[in-house]
Amino acid sequence: MLINIHLNPAVSKNQDQEERFDTLISPSSTVATLLEIEKELGQNDIIGIDEAFPGELETRNKIKELIEDDASEGKIPALLFTLLLYNSERTIKYIQELKKEFGEKIKVIIGGQLVPLAREAYLKNENIDAVCVGDAEKILPQLLRDLEAGNLKEEYEGWVMDEKDKKFSGVSFERFWKIKDRMATQKRQVGFSQLTIQGPGGPGCAWAISNNKGPCSFCSLQNVEVKNEMTIEEYLEIEKQLEDQFQPDRFFDVASQFLPTLNQKEKIVWLKKYIEVREEKGIKAEKYAYFTVSSIDDEVAILLKEAGISEVYLGIDHFNEKALQEENKSFRKRETLEKCLNALKTQGINFRAGIVLGSASENAETIESVREGIKWMVENYKDIIKAVGIFPEEMLPGSEDFEKMRQAGLSKELFAKFDELGYLSREEQRKMTQDWIDHHSEISMEKISEFEKEIFDYLKKEGVFGYSVDRKPEQNNEFKLR
Repeated sequence: MLINIHLNPAVSKNQDQEERFDTLISPSSTVATLLEIEKELGQNDIIGIDEAFPGELETRNKIKELIEDDASEGKIPALLFTLLLYNSERTIKYIQELKKEFGEKIKVIIGGQLVPLAREAYLKNENIDAVCVGDAEKILPQLLRDLEAGNLKEEYEGWVMDEKDKKFSGVSFERFWKIKDRMATQKRQVGFSQLTIQGPGGPGCAWAISNNKGPCSFCSLQNVEVKNEMTIEEYLEIEKQLEDQFQPDRFFDVASQFLPTLNQKEKIVWLKKYIEVREEKGIKAEKYAYFTVSSIDDEVAILLKEAGISEVYLGIDHFNEKALQEENKSFRKRETLEKCLNALKTQGINFRAGIVLGSASENAETIESVREGIKWMVENYKDIIKAVGIFPEEMLPGSEDFEKMRQAGLSKELFAKFDELGYLSREEQRKMTQDWIDHHSEISMEKISEFEKEIFDYLKKEGVFGYSVDRKPEQNNEFKLR
């Protein structure tokens, strides 16, 4: 059996069974993509497991059960783990536990965004049987053949970007463990059910592709400058099949940008075609997707509404022009944001917003810009704001800022640990954030934390949900505040 596994970020002991909004409502698209690729390759003995539901204990018991079932039949199951920075420590330690218990009765394979950035650490890890660097679409065919032949190699590499046809896979939830139970819980807890999907807009980011200087300085996404050449027809056929099979209330398109272009004429043509095909297929489910501020105006918003977009995530990132320039968002002004939000408000499209602190050098002026900007946004658009996130910058491997920090000679012991082991603890990640902000900004991490609390108190007073990575479970539990 192929067991595709995605673990959560580390959580406190009393949070283990906590169903947070983001993890409950967003089944892992990586797991769903692996299931689709494996299905297309003729694999039937597969299962996808996302620890976010039903929780750690149930997930681990299920994995153990699957391993023991295969072992009783003389089979050796392959466990495919996805590594990101936020789950890397837990994943590596869990792999160690599994290997200690089952040894050669299992094969452990890792892939994911983090793997190319700590390849050597994983290759020398005796608990990992195979390290995959690149895209599953290009790696899995050979890997599965080698598993079948009992000839698994230590390392596999392949990239869609290296091929003439840059087409990324769709998703499948047919063998996604407990997906229907999860959707029923979604419906009960938050009022709607949702499945994740990725279309022509991603994984590449239209902003990064069109910007001469590439992606945002804090961005670490893989393939962010590669446009998916999946057609609208192919994309919406996947969506139609999922709607017929699971009847979700909405889809969450996890592409870095929903629109595959920022060119105004091209956006309009693409959206009109999208609407036409969507209507032909009779798709009813709404959609939540990512957008850059500059991609939405009155004309686009009207078409988004027709296309079933009911909610958008906006990477506002900052309200200070100099800070935005330092984050590599050089042409965005307040007028652009106002035009975007006015267009959304007119069409009744809700939005979520994210603000990043510390990528740019923060000072009293930049912080005041954020304070004033958030209050302006709440005063004028509260009726369509679903949530506002405040994030002191996470120093993510693969980002420009991560390399700037390394070159500045900061947190040397943590960089050495990451290179050696391939992971950092949550506390160590926080330490890197603090070291970077204290070095890079005129104000300290302590002052930024005080500012965070001030803004969260303000948002709560105004009835707007505020969230960040390290808030307490009950504070990040959005559906309980509805």
